[in-house]
Amino acid sequence: MKAIDRLSLSHQFVGVTLALVSLVILALALFVSSYTYRSSLDQISNDLKQQVHSVRKMIDTTHEISVSLTDKVATLFISQFPEPFTLHADRPVQVGPLEAPTLEYRGKALNLDFTAVDELTRSTGGVATISCG
Repeated sequence: MKAIDRLSLSHQFVGVTLALVSLVILALALFVSSYTYRSSLDQISNDLKQQVHSVRKMIDTTHEISVSLTDKVATLFISQFPEPFTLHADRPVQVGPLEAPTLEYRGKALNLDFTAVDELTRSTGGVATISCG
């Protein structure tokens, strides 16, 4: 404090002015930095919201296409069997470790016969299973 007292009044005034100007510049720098930071966070948040919305639309579209294609393949597969199936519990077939009733279509047993399923896969790329229960 004694060193400041030895300075002339004009030097003291310049020193106080420089200190105040430095504080104002520091306050402005902090304000600009804070404002820029908040603006950046807002922009990032908006960008992320747009990306999430785009991904959600893409997933919804993919799901709709998948459901539509599955319905078409199922309809095609079902159309191969316009007549009813017949289940013969009195004629079991060994399927793995279990005995299952014979499932017939037009007098032909379908148990362990993958012909219709394999043909569907070849023609459409779809997957099917014939089962009863």
